[in-house]
Amino acid sequence: MNGRIITLLALYMFCMVGQAKSQKQSQFVQQELQPAVFALSGIMMHDVVSPCIASRYYMYGTIGSYALLEANDKTVVGPVALISHFPKEQMAFKHSDIHVVHLAALFCIYEAGMQFLPSGTELSEKYIDVQKRSVKAGFKSTQIADAKKLAHAMAQHIWQYSAGDGYKFLSAFPKYRPQRKPGHWFPTPPAYMDAADPNWHTMRPLIIDSSAQFRSRQPVAFDSVAGSHFMQLTREVYTTTQNLTAAQREIAGFWDCNPFVVATAGHMSLGFKKISPGGHWMNITCIGAREKGLDFQQTVMALGIEAITLYDAFIVCWKEKYATDRVRPETVINQYIDLNWTPLLQTPPF
Repeated sequence: MNGRIITLLALYMFCMVGQAKSQKQSQFVQQELQPAVFALSGIMMHDVVSPCIASRYYMYGTIGSYALLEANDKTVVGPVALISHFPKEQMAFKHSDIHVVHLAALFCIYEAGMQFLPSGTELSEKYIDVQKRSVKAGFKSTQIADAKKLAHAMAQHIWQYSAGDGYKFLSAFPKYRPQRKPGHWFPTPPAYMDAADPNWHTMRPLIIDSSAQFRSRQPVAFDSVAGSHFMQLTREVYTTTQNLTAAQREIAGFWDCNPFVVATAGHMSLGFKKISPGGHWMNITCIGAREKGLDFQQTVMALGIEAITLYDAFIVCWKEKYATDRVRPETVINQYIDLNWTPLLQTPPF
């Protein structure tokens, strides 16, 4: 009888230890997810990546993690199910240990970042540190080795898939030349930079049918005559900026996602690097997932869906920007209202 009790207690203790270890592993991958995404943002800020290109990097940086979950959990609706041209083979990415799959999904963000980002090799040190911390979190060396192998294979899989998205052909398009006509876009001060990514609409979309699927209503026709509808809207912009409240300035600063701002002083120019719109939203997704108490799998799914959406949205948005070729308020205000007016946030080059 005593032997049975001891055996039962031993089994109970074994199960409790295993459960604690499993919980520790789950907590580890969860808490490491947002820093991994932000690590991508840090490299993009260093490289001064444009908003459009950043959306591509975030998509490829997270879609592999999303695809790993889909390959190992039938309840996950992921890239294979959502994207018609996404490669269907999944058998190579299956693993019997769900903790290995989750660790691989975390590792895949670093693997993809090192593969896609121009300065991606800068992520290697952070990647090694994450692997070291995973040992302290209770992962066995065999689990870590399997996760690294799985993550690397998926990153290579995504790299091959990316070859058909049209990115490599963008540099072959003729240089964009602004129309020197009233009402059309023209480079803005202080740097007068070239138009950003004018041919981004040619990129292969993911879920939408084409870059022209969602078109906006035509903007108010340009009219420089005082009192016209166009000039009324322009006056509203000008007047609002003359009386900004502290709250309005704070809100504007929060949404300031221009990746590269130039400040001039005499003959000296200084460049300031900031996060892109896509990076801002990816971080908001991480914060929202944490506040809602989402687990690792749910958070990866949210990030994957966010990244896919951002990527397609930029294709549609950039199609509309260059189809309408809209003049910026700064150009109109400087020409017709106030030569010395500057916006609160520097006008980006599109």
